Amino acid sequence: SSGINAEWPLRPGADRRVSVWAADWETDNNKMIAWLSFPAPSFTPAGEPLDKHNYKTLPPSLAQFSPLERDTILYTGYGLLQEILFYNFKSKETVRKIDLAHWATALDVIPNSNLIVVGSHDRLVTIIDYTSGTFQDYISHCDEVGVAKYWEKNNVVCSGSGPAVALWNVKV
Repeated sequence: SSGINAEWPLRPGADRRVSVWAADWETDNNKMIAWLSFPAPSFTPAGEPLDKHNYKTLPPSLAQFSPLERDTILYTGYGLLQEILFYNFKSKETVRKIDLAHWATALDVIPNSNLIVVGSHDRLVTIIDYTSGTFQDYISHCDEVGVAKYWEKNNVVCSGSGPAVALWNVKV
């Protein structure tokens, strides 16, 4: 066993850092076990100098453990490229990447599958098969997708944009 627990909370920060916590919910005992940093350019997506005190203009940092690769964290956030990084927590390296067409604003991993749900500023919800790289876009929102979550009980992806909520039937 590697000692990794996919139930550990990951807390991404606006500054492209992710803290990994060991959590014992029964005793309310939490301990930070790692602080990961991902590289970022010193300019905004528009090419302007980056204001390190105002991260609100950048795409958010998002992270989750992979349901199929226990030691792997999926991470996306502002960087040189629009992509999802697969960071192996045990070997401490990025093991692969998936290119994105848009900056991600929401991220969820569908349990017991190789599917990722990504919401974007461009009003899209995209479901990506991260082993083959294939994807399917879903268009419905009139604003940035702020949340995209898989609801396992009903095989539905729920996405939200402002006051609007969309439900997408997904066959896993």
